[in-house]
Amino acid sequence: MISELYIVYSGRCLDCGSSHEVAESAESRLAATALIARLSAANLDAGPKVIGALVGTARGGEPVILVALSGAARPDLPIAFVPGLRAHAATAAAEAEALRRISALDTALGAVRASLLQLDGDNLRHAMAARASTRLAESARRRADRHQERSMHSRPGGGPPNEDALRLLDDDARLERQRLRDETRRDKEELEQLERSESQLNATRLALLSERRQVSAALMTQIFEAYRLRSLGGRVASIKDALSSTGYERAVPTGTGDCAAPRLVAEAGRLGLARVSLSEVWWAPGDDRHGRPVGPCADRCQPLMGFLLCPAGGPSESHVA
Repeated sequence: MISELYIVYSGRCLDCGSSHEVAESAESRLAATALIARLSAANLDAGPKVIGALVGTARGGEPVILVALSGAARPDLPIAFVPGLRAHAATAAAEAEALRRISALDTALGAVRASLLQLDGDNLRHAMAARASTRLAESARRRADRHQERSMHSRPGGGPPNEDALRLLDDDARLERQRLRDETRRDKEELEQLERSESQLNATRLALLSERRQVSAALMTQIFEAYRLRSLGGRVASIKDALSSTGYERAVPTGTGDCAAPRLVAEAGRLGLARVSLSEVWWAPGDDRHGRPVGPCADRCQPLMGFLLCPAGGPSESHVA
């Protein structure tokens, strides 16, 4: 059941120094409810998403109802949704090139990960540790055996020491110490080679990841520049400039500008509508949220409201078409 508490969309615009708001109304709620019925009749099977309706008055005084979906456009539906805010054609070539580079980087990253798996560093270290432990245990056993034999040959039967046997035991001890040093050195060299290989591969992996992030960030900057938001007063701005006019200083989240409310307000600004009211509800058949009113999302929509709802007209230096 739809709540009777109306949601208010509001925000402060630093350009004009004022706070602005647009509230829901009975008419916008009714239009949102009608949109649910139309989407049901059109068999929209998309997962949970926000849909919206805006009611306003045209310059000639006639009422206007606008409807919008969040997310990707649905030209297959027999409903005249307001258009998205992004000029896809402006970034198509950049997107294709970025996706090509990201695909190549992902392939290179996959090869690096495969090489790291092939090195099997953890198991090799465990094997080295096990070998070292076995060597030490065997050396201790042999040392104990030599000690026992040395005692036997020092005064055999109470007589003089068996010098030849004692020399052989000393030679055996020297050879064993040398063997232990050689095996320990070989393990150390193998470990150092492993660590060099891991270090080189990890450096390559980090460089590839850094490049991938840079490619993605550069693409997102171009994509956000391709959005054009129009305020109720008719000013046009990119997402970055619109957020700047509201004092937003954090990184722009992916999906900003793709919700229903910014699309509806921007279209109302393009048409010059007055006495605007706006409602958004959940489209989520089979879910408790279905039909429930929802306000602007805190991360993506709310920061834009100060610019979008500003009635001041005319472009500023930072807001150009």
